[in-house]
Amino acid sequence: MIYPIVNILRKSQAIILNPYVLCSYITTLVVLTGFLGFAPFTDCHVHAAVIDQRTTGKSIINVKDAGAVGNGVSDDTTAVLKALASITPTNNTIYFPEGTYKITKSVRLPSNVRLQGSGPGSRLVMGKSLRNGIFSALDQSNITISGLSFEGTGVELKKNTTERLLFFNKCSLVKINDCEAVNTIIAFQGQSCVGMSVTSCYVHDIKHRIDYSQGYGLLFNLSCNDIVVSKNRFYKIGRHAIYVSSGTSNTKITDNVVDGCESSAISVYSKSHQAVVDNILIARNDIKNVSGRVSPRGISIAVWCKNLTVRNNKIFNVQQYGIAVEGGADEEMHHNPSNITIEENIIQKCSSAGVWVVNASSVTVKKNLIDAKSGIIASTAGKLQGSYLKSFSALDNTITYQKYGILLAEKSKGVELEVRGNIFKTDLARTRDIVHVNK
Repeated sequence: MIYPIVNILRKSQAIILNPYVLCSYITTLVVLTGFLGFAPFTDCHVHAAVIDQRTTGKSIINVKDAGAVGNGVSDDTTAVLKALASITPTNNTIYFPEGTYKITKSVRLPSNVRLQGSGPGSRLVMGKSLRNGIFSALDQSNITISGLSFEGTGVELKKNTTERLLFFNKCSLVKINDCEAVNTIIAFQGQSCVGMSVTSCYVHDIKHRIDYSQGYGLLFNLSCNDIVVSKNRFYKIGRHAIYVSSGTSNTKITDNVVDGCESSAISVYSKSHQAVVDNILIARNDIKNVSGRVSPRGISIAVWCKNLTVRNNKIFNVQQYGIAVEGGADEEMHHNPSNITIEENIIQKCSSAGVWVVNASSVTVKKNLIDAKSGIIASTAGKLQGSYLKSFSALDNTITYQKYGILLAEKSKGVELEVRGNIFKTDLARTRDIVHVNK
């Protein structure tokens, strides 16, 4: 029914509502109504708004006018480079009409450019594996990529090799929206970028390397700042759907849907010798079906991270922990996670624990609805100086459990521990203490 309506709107030269967004709204509605079951993604065939050259006049450059064939066989790299070379300050949109454009060499993007496609029908595929991506940029600004589909080689790469679809290094004001990414090791990466956003994209079938490393949907590292990741869909991800690391700060990860990961769906991590990951909001994401060989968790916060809020997320069917906060015993205390708030999340069907906190300080877990083997575990690990639990609170949670309602660290390693107002639901004949303190 969509296609006749779209045709009518095209004929009238009306502005077409982007169906990527429409599909996102439909998916969100289905998930909300599913509640316990978290209904699967709807089978939406989405199409971004098509540029009509009759109305845009000379404001765009069509890659086919620059010599691109778009048949999936001919190498269109030279034509894309030619189109980019012809942009001007007032004529800076490169348009990819429907077709399959084979790219065999990473194309460097300049500042002040917009790449526009017509949706999944505008496909850019790798003719061979490209470490720097189909498109890359170094120290550029004001780049927008919209309505394009990117496809990698679709193979599991060897150890110490990497393949990306889009790669931005030391760039600012980069916007990626209404795009698709499939069959690669890293879909989109921002490194040392400021003001980068990825919205309303569909990222799926992302591989890991043969050594089970890489496998990222979105990767932000080396002190990115002011990052927005919102309203994206992720399906069948080899490791992490969203990975934020090594000093990245001021980041909002909101309203994303993740179905199927082999490691933590959303992971925030920074080593002690790197810059601290600071001021991160993870809110209103739907995560389900996380299982695999390497730390399968819904949301993971590890080592030098501070000032994080994890709020109003739905996490379902996770092999290990729904939400994990983990420090290392060999780290100094200020290098371990601190000032973490986990509140008003719905966490269900976790094989180990709903919330797991180890070697951290100033962590508050409140008003969560948890159904897991154990509700909340807050403990220490190791014998070095980082093995410490300080200022931990579990407040007003509703917990359905089979083993422990709340398990706390031994008193010698934990201080200022507060547990109150929690509601527990269980068959006491089959359980241990509701609140248990290791001795």
